[in-house]
Amino acid sequence: AHFKTMKYRPGYPQEGFKSLEKAREWVANFVNWYNNEHYHSGLNYLTPNSRHNGKSEEIMKNRIKVYETARALNPLRFKKGIRNWSVPDKVALNPTDEVKKKIKNEVI
Repeated sequence: AHFKTMKYRPGYPQEGFKSLEKAREWVANFVNWYNNEHYHSGLNYLTPNSRHNGKSEEIMKNRIKVYETARALNPLRFKKGIRNWSVPDKVALNPTDEVKKKIKNEVI
């Protein structure tokens, strides 16, 4: 699953890596980006490290506070309420539709 994610990442060398060292360097940079910088939609826009280091609840509480403040200032923009900022219990990397349904049903 990670290979597919890497392969479609901008900057992936379509012509291949020039050396083993270049491949290792690229993968190390990818892993750092993936875990520390990339906000995952499956994690409700958290990074994996923010989830693993226990900061996800704090981040989500802050997001709710920001959205509630914005809603108070402009209620017409949030007619349906603010978005769900809960932390998902289960996630999958590049899930099939079947896996997505299974995870959704287990969470509900």
